Amino acid sequence: VHPSIKYALDFGMSLISEKIKKRVKVFTNLEEAKKNMPDLSMLPKEYGGTVPMAEMIALWKKELLAARPQLLAHDEMRVRLELFSEGARAGAVSALRNNGSCNPQTDVLAGSFRKLQVD
Repeated sequence: VHPSIKYALDFGMSLISEKIKKRVKVFTNLEEAKKNMPDLSMLPKEYGGTVPMAEMIALWKKELLAARPQLLAHDEMRVRLELFSEGARAGAVSALRNNGSCNPQTDVLAGSFRKLQVD
């Protein structure tokens, strides 16, 4: 990343959680990136890897074309709002919890979710 853009990225990084910050690395030059990269074969040949960039691009396009129907199907997905009560459609958590299809006496999950982490 160009050093001038790094300032904008640093600002963006200040807005995200600590967990995500630990997973994202931004390098201002290729040598720094190579030192911190576990497997250089991920890079195109022009940057020290093994596969030419043109071939990588062609393989990526081929993979996208193979997945095209599935990717386009995501645009067709719709939420069936008629399955939810008016309160649930308005976003009321209590309406979702006490939906007519579950019994609050038997369909409960004990515990606290204050520290629930989902990857």
